Amino acid sequence: MFIKKFLAWIIVISLGGVLYSISMPTYTNEAYKQALDDRGMKAMTTNDFTHFKDYYYKSLDDLRTDKPQIMDVSFGILIASLTLYCFTLNNKVKRYHNFKAVKTLKKGSLILLSNFMWLMLIPGAYWHYLFRSGRGDYPWFVDDVSIPLESKIPLILIGWLLLNVFILVFSHKSRFPAHLFNKQPRFYPYGRLWDYFWGIMIFLNTLFLGFLIWKGDHISIIVDLYLTYLLLSLRAGKIHAKRIELAQHPENESETDGIGATE
Repeated sequence: MFIKKFLAWIIVISLGGVLYSISMPTYTNEAYKQALDDRGMKAMTTNDFTHFKDYYYKSLDDLRTDKPQIMDVSFGILIASLTLYCFTLNNKVKRYHNFKAVKTLKKGSLILLSNFMWLMLIPGAYWHYLFRSGRGDYPWFVDDVSIPLESKIPLILIGWLLLNVFILVFSHKSRFPAHLFNKQPRFYPYGRLWDYFWGIMIFLNTLFLGFLIWKGDHISIIVDLYLTYLLLSLRAGKIHAKRIELAQHPENESETDGIGATE
């Protein structure tokens, strides 16, 4: 129960951070912020706002409190911990040794779910900008979020195609379902090199997770955690296939212990 208790405490603490951030003021001086907006409106009517814009942004940064950052980080940790907690519930993980019993999905289900999760980035991008717009992160004269969306959506679609290529390449000749945290077979000379590859991929993905938590990119956090699961699944499928292949040789009979056709 240690893992669930730990995640539960993280959920409670991060939720407390969210509630605390909601109670915080956005600016240190609301009256000066209003006066700054009034000067900006006047500058726009006199076509002098271009010169005033730099001063406006600098003054706005000086007036802001830590509310947005505390809210973003708290929300990010809350979403990440809730996602991991749901994973432990779905896979009946209570202690560390329970991870050994966790299995991947079947290949078809893995591909289908991967596509669904990645395409969740599209509504997630809309939510990201709409949430910040509603929170007041953007100045009053920036009322159109279509420009950043127009550049982000094509990147998501390109990434979607690359994701499917990546899955098809690394799931080729793999065997699913497999134990998610299986070890490389002892008789496979390239096992350690492959683990370096998967380790680097997961490490980079985890670094990006930290960035998403810092930015409070809510939907992307869930997708990023799923990508870690996907990387572990592809690794597990390769290992399972290699174990079955090595088990065909009499000198590697010890590799067949506990290994079935579907694991």
